[in-house]
Amino acid sequence: MLLILVGVLALAARVTPWTPGPVPFLATALITVGIGLGVGAFVSGRSSRGPLIALGVLLSFALLVASATDGDGFRNGRDRGLGDQSYTPQDATAVQPRYESGVGDFELDLTDVDLADLTQPVTTTVNAGVGDVEVVVPRSADVRVEVSNGLGNADVFGRSSDGGTYAGTGDQPWTGDDTAEIVLTIESGIGDVTVSRG
Repeated sequence: MLLILVGVLALAARVTPWTPGPVPFLATALITVGIGLGVGAFVSGRSSRGPLIALGVLLSFALLVASATDGDGFRNGRDRGLGDQSYTPQDATAVQPRYESGVGDFELDLTDVDLADLTQPVTTTVNAGVGDVEVVVPRSADVRVEVSNGLGNADVFGRSSDGGTYAGTGDQPWTGDDTAEIVLTIESGIGDVTVSRG
């Protein structure tokens, strides 16, 4: 059943304009294995389910990685990137509104961004598939953070947290004024997320 369904998908991709990535193939295979496990629970003994469970785990991991690297980034023409990435913007205008990372560690260092002349918050989103994410912000910045991660730990300024608003430190006029200088959204599939001050 698995081979037939994957073969039908491959044939459809060959003879039609449809150009799927690996995700539909892996998803179909995983659904088929799931059906096989369901049927096997009523028809046969436990020994036959072991290989299907192992195959299901393998397909699940492959689907997760494929979804991270072949998702909206490629469909929209943006290469999400494979390998470690590091960015150190020198001012607010150099901060991208969105950063994409497929597989690999990601680091964004915002400590060089001058907060003195901001007319609006520095707002950015990090969308990472597989790999650790680390964002470093200036000590004086009030920061609003939102973290959404699948598998992995989130450490926001030394606390296990999925976000909130955090006042900066020091005696700068913007510090602790209840207005965030940096608004940060982090979406991570697999990997640890760390937000700290430089």
